[in-house]
Amino acid sequence: MLNLNAHLGSIGITPFYAVILGFLYLFLTMRIVKLRWKHRVSIGAEGHKDLDYAIRAHGNFSEYVPFVLLIALMLELQGKSSIAVHFVCALLVLGRFLHAFVFSYGKKVGYGRVVAMSLTLSALVSGCVLMIVSYFS
Repeated sequence: MLNLNAHLGSIGITPFYAVILGFLYLFLTMRIVKLRWKHRVSIGAEGHKDLDYAIRAHGNFSEYVPFVLLIALMLELQGKSSIAVHFVCALLVLGRFLHAFVFSYGKKVGYGRVVAMSLTLSALVSGCVLMIVSYFS
């Protein structure tokens, strides 16, 4: 059984990345607020593509980030290599920043979005694989 009290002092990597991602989440949230004020829309996007993209960028972030951070935290709590935890978290941060940039300022469909999602999914897959390996070792 995992003794959380023994491990809480050793958690330092995942919270660092969570803070970075928290600021990105705040940016995505404020972008929606700004566009809602601009278009005077309180619910939905009412046909405004820029608002629709901002809502989806925020939603996409919300769908992936908590789960991958949870996996990274579990790896860290199990005492796995700090390099492995940094690897998973760095892939996630790169993917999410690129995705936010593409959805906020670039083309909504194209190479940038494919790379962004590939990085995010690589973080998810690598974290899951590391968890499975750790379970059987």
